[in-house]
Amino acid sequence: MTFVGNSPVTFKNINHKKPMNSEDLSNELKQNDIFMKKIWLKHYPKNISSTIDSLKFNSIIDLMKNSSSLFPDHTAFTNLNTRLSYKIIDRYSEKFGAYLQNQLSITKRSKVAIMLPNLLTYPVALFGSYLAGAIVININPLFKGREIESALNDSGAE
Repeated sequence: MTFVGNSPVTFKNINHKKPMNSEDLSNELKQNDIFMKKIWLKHYPKNISSTIDSLKFNSIIDLMKNSSSLFPDHTAFTNLNTRLSYKIIDRYSEKFGAYLQNQLSITKRSKVAIMLPNLLTYPVALFGSYLAGAIVININPLFKGREIESALNDSGAE
């Protein structure tokens, strides 16, 4: 028996005589009840959909930009009795992203490692890196030297 999480999942044996295209395979799987039954859906409240519709935003940057325009003065992040609004996060992130591009030559798909504690500098660095087109590699600030070296080498961060 196969398990997914703690739940048993039973697969029926399917024998095929010829290669199948994806549509035929999908139909065969449905007919043979291979798809896992989503028993948790019966516990969802009536007003909660069981599927996710198409997303309104294409990226987290789109989400932040939209939030910044809709709620510029609302608090986006707080830490140690300090708050940063969406407008301020947007402004600082743009400046940091411009710095990465213009001073450090970070381009689209560059890998940037961020090693910061959970303070207000982190979202600025994260969104600024995304704005610069970078791929972000998060490094735990509690890592030992060998762990940092390994993470940087494995990720290919610049």
